[in-house]
Amino acid sequence: ERLDDFKALVNAAHALGQKVIIDWVANHTAWDHVWTKTNPDFYSRNHDGNFRPPFPDWEDVIHLNYDNPALWDAMIEAMAFWVKECDIDGFRCDMAHLVRLSFWLEARKRLDAIKPLFWLAECEEIDYHQAFDATYTWKWMHTSQEYCHHKISMKELYGTLREYDQEFPKDAIRAYFTSNHDENSWNGSEYEKYHDAVK
Repeated sequence: ERLDDFKALVNAAHALGQKVIIDWVANHTAWDHVWTKTNPDFYSRNHDGNFRPPFPDWEDVIHLNYDNPALWDAMIEAMAFWVKECDIDGFRCDMAHLVRLSFWLEARKRLDAIKPLFWLAECEEIDYHQAFDATYTWKWMHTSQEYCHHKISMKELYGTLREYDQEFPKDAIRAYFTSNHDENSWNGSEYEKYHDAVK
């Protein structure tokens, strides 16, 4: 029933000429994920042989082990479900740089064969544009905030844009932002961060 609701949403969006992408977390899963029982070899282990988080303070999730080629197939198959079954148009890939680029290149090759997709990486790694259409502009968010608080000059702010222009591929789409769900959690909303300069 919920899947049918989502399919109806995608169809309605397509009828309006819009596209739908979904968030995809490839680096880790919850502790109660079915793979912990069916495919425990998909996960990284600590020195005691137990599942481990990606980082010590990420205790609510378990790290996936991309040294296992079977994980690649399972992950791509899971992603393909949403393309084939629901006709989604792409993925916003959470913390994409924590997963090796070679996986994303393979995933894109296999999934774009189903239909051309849009790929947004939550990272700012230049190399990841080999697999992704768009990346986030974290440096711009930080420097623009520093500029608004008179910590850096306009010259330094332009320097960030110049760096983007000269170092990233010319066809790289950059997602500019002032806040997001993570920033809201620890640094505040765009209004809290930029004050009167937000607009």
